[in-house]
Order: sequence, then structure tokens, then C-alpha cells
Amino acid sequence: MEGILYHDNHLVAYAKPPGLASQPAEDGADSAESRVKGWVKDHYKKPGNVFLQAVHRLDRPASGILIFARNSKALSRLQAAFRERRSRKTYWVLTLKAPAEIEGVLENHLRHEEHFARVVEPGDRGAQAARLRYHFRERQGGICWMEVELDTGRYHQIRAQFAAIGCPLIGDARYGGTAHANFHSDAIGLHHAKLLLPHP
Repeated sequence: MEGILYHDNHLVAYAKPPGLASQPAEDGADSAESRVKGWVKDHYKKPGNVFLQAVHRLDRPASGILIFARNSKALSRLQAAFRERRSRKTYWVLTLKAPAEIEGVLENHLRHEEHFARVVEPGDRGAQAARLRYHFRERQGGICWMEVELDTGRYHQIRAQFAAIGCPLIGDARYGGTAHANFHSDAIGLHHAKLLLPHP
């Protein structure tokens, strides 16, 4: 599902569909930012250039909430809220295999490589601590649904950490996940479902 979830003079909350980039690439391809910018220009009847910038990103095959700032002051305040961990993100994760425990904490060290996050030893060059908490919610039709909260925000963190325990996300071939008949080929089992943060 795609659409504007909330908007005011400071920010726009947008539901990003899977398969869509968060921000424009150099080739000018379609993106969530360009779509929302067009919507703001039309809805608010802006005659000139529209200021709009993503405060955070979602992986292209993931879906869910994206926040865009509508002015520079809102952008700096929202970025500070994320940086200082005054925000709280909740993700839904779908896998074909359930973890051994119904709830728990995953702690690893990740190294950001080209379009990939590798689980490494703590002392390895480029290693960054990654920590998340998960809670198993339900199994239905062979699909396991979990709720995840991040304590750190590393590149591909959820995808890499669940793969590391043998539970790769549905459709996430990059980390060993397999496709599912109910999933579009551009989608993986990762949805940003809830976001709490101070309004700028």
C-alpha cells in the first residue's frame, strides 16, 4: 500500500511500497522522494522548487513508513532526534523459519561492504556493533511474523542479523532468503510498521 500517511508544514509521512528507492539515483529514476515532492507541489500549490528531503531511508525491497522534512529547520531537528536515539522504530519481519526462542536480543558486529552487510568478529576492521530486539507474534500459512525494534541502525542490519541465525527474510535472496508465492518479486519480508519521534 502506498500513500501519504500524515502531512503538515514541517514534515510528510509516506507509506513506501516495496521495489521503490527512497531517494533519487543519479539517473533520475523514480523514487519515493520524487513522488512525495510531486504530491507536495500539487497539494500545496507550490509554484517553484519544493524543499523536501528524506530524514532516513528504507531498503528498496522493503516497505513502510518514510519521513520527509519540508524545511531545513525540521530536517536538522528530525536528524538530531534519530542520531540521539529519541526515535523508536518498529519493524515487521516475515521469515519461513522461526528463531529458536520466542523473543530475544540479537547482537552481532557488522561490516558494511558493497551493497552487503557481513557479520564479522568484533575486532575486525570496520566492525560495528549491531543490536536488535525481536518478539515472535504468529505463524500462519508457513510464514513467521515477528516484531523487531532496533537499538542500533546499521546498514541492512535486520536482514543480516536474521540471516546469521538461519532465519533469512522471505524473498531476500541476497542474504539466503527464498521467494514465496504471496510476495512480489521486488519485495522482501521487511516492513517499517511504526515510528515514534518528537515533532520538530
